[in-house]
Amino acid sequence: QQNRFEAGTVPRFNVLQAEVALYNQLPLLITAQNNYRIAKLQLAKTLGLNFERRRGENPPLEVVGEMPYIPRTIGLADAMELGKERRPFLKQARANVLNQLQQVRATAGQWLPTITTTGGGEWVSSPTNSSWHDISKGWLATVQGSLPIWDSGAIAGQVLQQRALFSEAKIIYDDDVRQVELEIQTAYSNLQQNQELIKSQEKNVELAEEAVRLA
Repeated sequence: QQNRFEAGTVPRFNVLQAEVALYNQLPLLITAQNNYRIAKLQLAKTLGLNFERRRGENPPLEVVGEMPYIPRTIGLADAMELGKERRPFLKQARANVLNQLQQVRATAGQWLPTITTTGGGEWVSSPTNSSWHDISKGWLATVQGSLPIWDSGAIAGQVLQQRALFSEAKIIYDDDVRQVELEIQTAYSNLQQNQELIKSQEKNVELAEEAVRLA
């Protein structure tokens, strides 16, 4: 517009409008540049690159070339199975459930009879003869059993307590599974949205390049 104004083809008002439009776009440009720097920092973190003092404020990497978008097809059901299988805290919660189940069984096992056995050999010398040949010897075996007949409900109370802990662990595990499923479904929905956005932005880039060529 400035060149056209100097050539006398447009009024001064058009130049002022163009300058206002230019300065209105500068904040967007500054924001885009800042977002670009932050994106490079996030990429460096993902790649495991540490901060380098000699680079100063610059990110610890230089982005060169283009990163084309390559669609990856993954089913929601497969993503669910992989997510529930590989989440570390789900493995821990599953182990807690199995541990509490074993605690219930161990506590209920106190109702079962307890049997202990001992065995050994015995050599007894004669009290009236000091000869080594006059020795009585043999094997001994002892079997002892016990059965809790009355414990004032102590074992029953312990079993109820362990069952309550088992139920709590299972509820926590089920809730964690639902949380993982929600996160996967949300990520899957965002992936579909981003795929549509990429397609629309690719079309915008094509139109912008055509506009630049025509200008």
